[in-house]
Amino acid sequence: MSILNYYLVKDVKSVLISLGLIVVGVFWLVHYSLSKSPNTNKIKVGVVLPVEHDAINSIARGLIKELSDEKWKDRISLSVKNGLADLGTMQSIVEGYLYDDVDVLIPIGTAPSQICAKLTTKVPIVSVAGDIQDIKQDNLAAVLNLENEEKVFDMICDIIPNLKKLSIICAVRDVFIEQSNQIKKLADKKGVQVNVLFINNSSEMYQLASHIPSDTQLLLVLKDNLVLSALPLLVSYANEHKIPFFCTSQSCLEYGGTCSLCTTEEDLGRHGGALAKKIIEGQRPSDLGYIDLRNELQVFLNEAACKRHNLSIDLVGKYAKKNNLEIVKIKEHQ
Repeated sequence: MSILNYYLVKDVKSVLISLGLIVVGVFWLVHYSLSKSPNTNKIKVGVVLPVEHDAINSIARGLIKELSDEKWKDRISLSVKNGLADLGTMQSIVEGYLYDDVDVLIPIGTAPSQICAKLTTKVPIVSVAGDIQDIKQDNLAAVLNLENEEKVFDMICDIIPNLKKLSIICAVRDVFIEQSNQIKKLADKKGVQVNVLFINNSSEMYQLASHIPSDTQLLLVLKDNLVLSALPLLVSYANEHKIPFFCTSQSCLEYGGTCSLCTTEEDLGRHGGALAKKIIEGQRPSDLGYIDLRNELQVFLNEAACKRHNLSIDLVGKYAKKNNLEIVKIKEHQ
């Protein structure tokens, strides 16, 4: 082969290799662009669950219903992901949504809400049932899930007129410390002794029973993902010791709780969905602010559990009638 032919062949090979690289490069560029390009016909909404249990699932169900009505179901691309009770997983989910250029973030619960607020000040956030009152950001609106401690305590006293000793079970968080202190102040005025039991993690639930006074007349659980995830254990203790079990979440009653005074979890989700719709339609999150549902309450009643603990169903009815509240009967899991 002559030197001229050698270089001609070499140049042809170089050209073919270069063309091949260009083709591969274009393929990946197109693939990347398609993966990043949003569907221009739909609004992307990313939902973050902290964990799955009945209360959280009910909130998500209400949210999905609100965003899936006839007017909106074809306008929204809805993604719901579970954080598996792991902060790292929750953060990865939020980062993934931001990478995919989500239009609205809807975190459910405190941890996902705090992570969303930390990772973005631009993408609109609708926090549902998160303890985020102290976070002030222009991109943040919220549906709060606070307790009405005074009304909860009044209900307890009306249903158990001879109440002298009450035990509160809750997670170690500022919001629950404040709520339990408020209930203690109300109890002091009526001569009721309150014992507060705080837990840091689910494993402590197994030692909790030994710290509940034997003469406790009522267990009151302040709703939190940590506590709600251990409901079967708490209900088992309550049944064994024949202690009525109240909770500030209606989901507790499905496991054997007796009564609850609260907003339904599905309503929390629906309110969150309604806020997201307003943002999609052009309203600013900062103008929507925080929705407080402490006065939108219903009485939830598990008749079987009340009978099991000799709790007067008639007194529950009288309390509801006196306060013009609806009674919702809940059947517990079999």
